[in-house]
Amino acid sequence: MAKTTKEIWEVAGMDIPVFIYKERRYNNRISITKKGVNLRVPKMGADLMKGSYKKWAVSWLETQLEERPDLAERFKSAHFVTGYEVETPYRTYVLDIRRSLRATSAGRLKGNIIYINLNQELADITVASTIRTLVSRLIGKDQLPRVSHRIHEINDQYFQQEIKGIRIKNNSSNWGSCSSTGNINISSKTLLAPIDVQDYIFVHELAHRLEMNHSPKYWSIVAGVMPSYKKHEKWIKKNGHLCEI
Repeated sequence: MAKTTKEIWEVAGMDIPVFIYKERRYNNRISITKKGVNLRVPKMGADLMKGSYKKWAVSWLETQLEERPDLAERFKSAHFVTGYEVETPYRTYVLDIRRSLRATSAGRLKGNIIYINLNQELADITVASTIRTLVSRLIGKDQLPRVSHRIHEINDQYFQQEIKGIRIKNNSSNWGSCSSTGNINISSKTLLAPIDVQDYIFVHELAHRLEMNHSPKYWSIVAGVMPSYKKHEKWIKKNGHLCEI
């Protein structure tokens, strides 16, 4: 079984999680994932060769980050401080961050101010992810009525299908999903996208009420409702990383 360790490397001014797998292999292999970087190295002599493979891996990462701005954005830790703004087309939220003695970290929304109370013993490495989770949930709860209304509006006009439930989830792996039973989930990152892109994501999921796949028939349904959908697809591929809180 491979031995796995996690390290935080500073590359191009960013703290990047690196998962090192020591395996029965003869060469090094590196890949970038949504959680960080996977580095697979030979088990035999791995400790002796650490300086060598780390130098090689850092050089490779620097090149990737320079050539792919979207990857750089993925690893940039937002410097969340009081006054930090999260902009959406409908509302700009301002963070008020404090440390407290409470057992867990929590947040609440009042007006357009998101109050974040962090457990004072929370490890620095998890502060950014904790704040992102709390902010995503609060913004999702705040905008769910608007999103629900818009999805029903599009459905009534073009699809006339049963919708059992609509939820906004703190999910970065996709923009939305639709079950065969009519439950629609929308990622909270959608709320930071332009209004027309949001409408495309809603249409995309509603079309799955008619076709639970991405067949030519499915895309003809999408095109029938939104002929310009390819423009929004391109926007997402190019700028989607900007919607990460």
